[in-house]
Amino acid sequence: MKSCSPKRIQKTKYDCVVDQTKHSKGKLLGCGEQGCAYFLTKNRVIKESKLSDAKKETQWTQEACLGQLFGQLMIAPIIYDFYLCNQHGYIVMDTLQDAKTVCGSDQKVRTRKTNGDLQDNIGLIADKWQMQFMECLAKMIQHDYIHMDNHIGNLGYIKNRAIVFDFGFTQHRTWSSDLDKIIALAFSLFQILEHCPRKDMDSSGFIWRCATTLLLESNKFNASRLWNEVMTKTFSPSSLYKLKKLETYSESFSLQYLKSKYKHQANSDLYIGLDAYAYVLPRKGLYDQPLYETIYHVRTGTKF
Repeated sequence: MKSCSPKRIQKTKYDCVVDQTKHSKGKLLGCGEQGCAYFLTKNRVIKESKLSDAKKETQWTQEACLGQLFGQLMIAPIIYDFYLCNQHGYIVMDTLQDAKTVCGSDQKVRTRKTNGDLQDNIGLIADKWQMQFMECLAKMIQHDYIHMDNHIGNLGYIKNRAIVFDFGFTQHRTWSSDLDKIIALAFSLFQILEHCPRKDMDSSGFIWRCATTLLLESNKFNASRLWNEVMTKTFSPSSLYKLKKLETYSESFSLQYLKSKYKHQANSDLYIGLDAYAYVLPRKGLYDQPLYETIYHVRTGTKF
């Protein structure tokens, strides 16, 4: 990533928003752990984050710089300005579009009620949008980054295209092969599923088929072909019929099989660890293991 640093405004009597952007903060969009977002203009928002110490300022700067890079790659909101002012960080960026406005009838609902709580469900989003999300994550990997905080809350739409955002946990990686990239992308896709309702995680959904196809069909000989298909937008997941046929030539990758194979894990949730803190990136010797072990490690976030 090229050298990147925010402007620093050190005036004591200074309106950090109006004087810099020529606009005042509009309607509050929402607040999170990293601060609050407000409408600035019809198509732009401003994120305001309180930075109480040098560590938080460094973290904020790193995330803003990554956001700027990925915005230039058209896989994240475009960042028009970011600066430091009076112990706060400010980012001026594109306004996210409402999912229903973009997807229309392609998307039934973005969330649904499960046991009285709203649960995110990637399976309710049409395949073409799920494909675009996958392509965003793949483009990050192609540029030597992995998101590491993949869930539907960090997927959105801008100017009628799918994008990803929130790069606080994003890690820089150097991939030794296209096979490494395939494994990293499969992990990213399974991580999205981790945040979906449990009963949907092993469904025949599009993301599940993409992740499983990548793992089942990847090896030292055709990983480059698969990765090229992903990057040229010609990749498509195998049908359920083909996936079942592929299983006959490999070990089963069902949760039931894995639990029986790894009896010491039988009482645990095989998805534990498949979150933002998981460290499940390719290690030397991984590809010499049987396929079911590779899938087990990818899906559980096991440190190996």
